[in-house]
Amino acid sequence: MTAAQQAMSVIGNNIANINSTAYREQGAIFGELYNQALLGAAAPTKALGARNPIVLGSGATLLGEQVNTAQGSITNTGNPTDMAITGHGFFVLDSHGAPEYTRNGAFSLSANGSLVASTGQRVMGYMAKSGVLPAAGAGTLQDITVPTTAVSAPSATTTASVSGNLDAGATSPVVVQGTVYDAQGNAIDLQVTFTPPTSSGGAWSWAATSPSGATGSGTVTFTSSGAYASSTGGPITVPGSNGAPTVTITPNASGLTQYAASTSADMTKQNGYPSGQPSSISVTTSGVVQVHYSNGQTSPVAQVAMATFPNSQGLSGGTSGVYRQSAASGSANIGVPGSGGRGSIAPDSLEGSNVSLTQQFSQLIAVQHDYAANAQAMSAESLMLNALTAVQV
Repeated sequence: MTAAQQAMSVIGNNIANINSTAYREQGAIFGELYNQALLGAAAPTKALGARNPIVLGSGATLLGEQVNTAQGSITNTGNPTDMAITGHGFFVLDSHGAPEYTRNGAFSLSANGSLVASTGQRVMGYMAKSGVLPAAGAGTLQDITVPTTAVSAPSATTTASVSGNLDAGATSPVVVQGTVYDAQGNAIDLQVTFTPPTSSGGAWSWAATSPSGATGSGTVTFTSSGAYASSTGGPITVPGSNGAPTVTITPNASGLTQYAASTSADMTKQNGYPSGQPSSISVTTSGVVQVHYSNGQTSPVAQVAMATFPNSQGLSGGTSGVYRQSAASGSANIGVPGSGGRGSIAPDSLEGSNVSLTQQFSQLIAVQHDYAANAQAMSAESLMLNALTAVQV
């Protein structure tokens, strides 16, 4: 009956954790219990054959517990700090300097920007330096901290493209306006004026101007059918603002056409940008934590670490889904997701429990019948003892 009670405890625990994030179903392993040898074994002789031992059993005992390592269902939560592991592996947590392990990726950012688990431990990984992640296996494992106030540096414009159509019948200049940036991220208005040719089939001329005194000029030539042919001139130089150095820009007019249609030319692309503030974060399938800035730039901050074990069922603990290495589990093999047999990351998602409620109810009924049968056996044994005590000598 004790074994049945223990089995009921395991099943009850599974049912109770049906909605626990990344919970793995557990199963009790029982075996026959012997504790009294009535007769020992004997080797065969010339007169008699071998005699098997006679051992009186005393019920069942709990031999161990088996963990179901099957993948739980993945559910998208929309939370950018949530992560689910698809495949093998555990996240690595820092618990007062000693690593712990979990598959529960319900993470969040603390007040100081640390990525923390729902149980409070810091999530560990490999931090980037100046936006560059260390090579796989070359970084130092440390707590992941996401900068929430760091400013993304600006970048001066070095190339600018003009595309669209210049009306083949135009007789007056066409002015294209755009914005470029200096090394401090100051926005500078830039104008490029295209003057139509004075004769059929001639080249358009262009000249750059700005309130700060930009310089630069050249020509654009089109084929007889109006397609872009070639261009000359440049670069465009623009004085920087507030003491910033002069901006030197290489123009690109290859996106222009000269058709008998209304003018639609515009400065469609330039590669400069101002400074930016953090606006959001995201995680890739390889576990790279990225910060997105208001200037459109994205910078990697860290890559989460993932651990595998020779025998993950041998991990100790398990409270709140957090485990520790043990002699049975073997040593942790820590690296990055997607390498060394480690799984990948499902961003904005969590792994559900792998408990099958139908299977647990079936086992519950079987254990209940087992317990009742044992109770009947004990009741019968009690009747036999009562009969024995009633015998008069």
